[in-house]
Amino acid sequence: MNLTVSPQIKIVALIGILAAVGVFLGMQVLGHSSSTSSAPKVIAPLHPVKVHIKTLRPTTKVTVVARPAAAHKTVAHAKVTTTKPKVVAVAAAPTPSNGLPARINEALLAFPVVVVALYNPQSPIDSTSLDEAAAGAKLAKVGFVAVNVLDQSQAAPLAELLGVIQDPTLLVYARPGTLTFRVNGFADRQVVAQAALNAKRV
Repeated sequence: MNLTVSPQIKIVALIGILAAVGVFLGMQVLGHSSSTSSAPKVIAPLHPVKVHIKTLRPTTKVTVVARPAAAHKTVAHAKVTTTKPKVVAVAAAPTPSNGLPARINEALLAFPVVVVALYNPQSPIDSTSLDEAAAGAKLAKVGFVAVNVLDQSQAAPLAELLGVIQDPTLLVYARPGTLTFRVNGFADRQVVAQAALNAKRV
């Protein structure tokens, strides 16, 4: 089989090839221009502004406890002045020279009448008599002296003046040492008080 291509067909085929090449080249140019036009434009700012970024740090709450200031102790040094007391000599009242024990004479200096009760501390009866004598002296508002017969310093002077003495014994003395009443034995408070009042009238 013999294929013969006419000159007309060759011309049409060439034109087609040229047209295809032209279309390919046109597409390459359009693709390059489109890629160039799509690039972003950079616009420089007129006035540059500095932006300060502040980093926030976490804050920690601190509680401050104020301690009170220590109180200063003020020690006052007091000046101690020692003053020696003045000794004033007081003249003692003269003791009457009547032979009575000192305790009775001292009581007569304080009271015009003194009730004297002689007792034995080992006797229950003498204890009761002593209480009655003290109560009677209080009723009559006179002095009172208790004399222990077992104490020789107290009983001996009375024995020299009165002779033999016994217990209990009640004596009433008035100034300056006069014996106004005597009872050998027990005497209740009423008897003692009346004897003391009578001695006041002497």
